[in-house]
Amino acid sequence: WDWPSAERCWRWCWRAVHVDCCREMQQKVQPKNHKAMTRRTYWIALFGVVPFAPIKAQMAIGLRGGANWANVAFTPDERIADQSVTGARVMPAFAILAELPLGGRFSLAPELGYIQRGYRWLPTGQGATGTRYGFDYIDLNLLGIYRLGKEPARPHLTAGLSFGQLIRAEQSSEDKAGKITERTELAADIIRLKRTQLSALLGVGFTFTAGRSLLALELRYAYGFTDVWNGILLVDVNGVTIRTLRTYERSFSLHLSWRLPLSKRLVPE
Repeated sequence: WDWPSAERCWRWCWRAVHVDCCREMQQKVQPKNHKAMTRRTYWIALFGVVPFAPIKAQMAIGLRGGANWANVAFTPDERIADQSVTGARVMPAFAILAELPLGGRFSLAPELGYIQRGYRWLPTGQGATGTRYGFDYIDLNLLGIYRLGKEPARPHLTAGLSFGQLIRAEQSSEDKAGKITERTELAADIIRLKRTQLSALLGVGFTFTAGRSLLALELRYAYGFTDVWNGILLVDVNGVTIRTLRTYERSFSLHLSWRLPLSKRLVPE
């Protein structure tokens, strides 16, 4: 099965309107009914076939997989106060995607995927052990892609927004050697974890032609706007609140994606 071209869809629409009008004239339909039925036929042609013809003819679907170097940034920077540092965690990221070309170089690319975010909390004191935090999300990414150059290898830029829904959170304790000694699942409601995540995405990469398919290698940076912990209250030994610590995603990820156009691709000149 191959999606029909835009030209064929327009031809079908015109034939449907023409046949409907001729049939009404042969049956001597009253002017009022004639206008209503013709108007109905035009609406069906306009919203039922025409808008989807060029999209289906050029749309591509595919899969994406890669690794996320997840980390966070604190505001204010608490590392100076307690001599601790944060470290990145390498975590998986997968998605199904679609690409809707809007011209020779620009495309819209929605994605629905699974990603793990998190970080390592590493105290620097003598004998201190680290803690790992992992957050599992279902993400909806709304991206724009701008491609440069010509096939078979085209550089591209990606930018957009990511909307995430938290589905699981975990805390793991480390020993001095960095091995995990204990895992604890965190209840988002009890510890006030933010259940939603909003981030800006910016990426650069290359798109390669492989027969009918497209392969893309991309490096992305995620800048989170949502406070992951929903405000951490810092208290002193007497239980007096010092200030509120806020945590935001700052991650890099490397992805390999595969796209299969649903029809013959339009190659920009």
